[in-house]
Amino acid sequence: MTLLASFLAGGLVTLSLLHLARQDILASPLLTRTNFRGRKIPTAIGVTIVLALFCVEVARVLLRSAGVGPENFTAETGITFDRLLVLAVAAGFGLVGLLDDVIGAEDRRGFREHIGSLLHGRLTTGGIKIIGGGAVALFASAAVNDGNAAWTLADGALIALCANLGNLFDRAPGRTIKVALLAYLPMALLAGGNTIGVAMAPLMGAAVGLFSADLRERIMLGDAGANVLGGALGFMAVRECSEPVRLGILVSVILLNLAAERWSFSKIIASTPPLRWLDMLGRERITP
Repeated sequence: MTLLASFLAGGLVTLSLLHLARQDILASPLLTRTNFRGRKIPTAIGVTIVLALFCVEVARVLLRSAGVGPENFTAETGITFDRLLVLAVAAGFGLVGLLDDVIGAEDRRGFREHIGSLLHGRLTTGGIKIIGGGAVALFASAAVNDGNAAWTLADGALIALCANLGNLFDRAPGRTIKVALLAYLPMALLAGGNTIGVAMAPLMGAAVGLFSADLRERIMLGDAGANVLGGALGFMAVRECSEPVRLGILVSVILLNLAAERWSFSKIIASTPPLRWLDMLGRERITP
């Protein structure tokens, strides 16, 4: 399955899942949340990105077992190392994000509150995201750093903080997917058809499949989608970028996460004309 075919397949699967879910899952009170405009919208629909990724990978393996496709697969599993790790990252962040979407308390936000709860002996769903997401990030980092403790910790922090950034941007329709695409495109050009480029194609295609529904306020990605996009892109940076570039990205995401504890990204975007234009592109405008 080619790079473009994988990207398109990811989008097609999410569109199909949205269509099939419209009467039951999308209408479930368990997932219904009120957005910034006061509309009742299903959240956590970003979990379909994870489902789409698994569907495409199953299709790839079946096609390969039938003798269709290129030869760059491992003999034992029919799947490359990078694709296995992207699946692990997506599944891990999707699981902890879904839990927070479904039963998380709206009154606990940010690292400070969740870590404070942990220090006082209370495990919140945000705390589970910190512990579980951190473990997923370190697992993926350790798998590619071959015993280098310093880079395992640094790259693990990069992946985890990118995942959290995905959630921090998910405060307006389409915003997280726009930011994800802006981060993905230069890395995709660098990666081309290498293993991480092939691994990320269906995941990003799946996100694009949700883009229109997200922009039109028919769904919310939720943590189940936003954390997956951020974490997977963080892992792509780990695999594709040189050590100095990764250090630069790590410093940037640390600063952005710290800034989010003090300032609202939405207010900064609204007060900056180029960012406001990009943020509003394709969205329904609020009329006075």
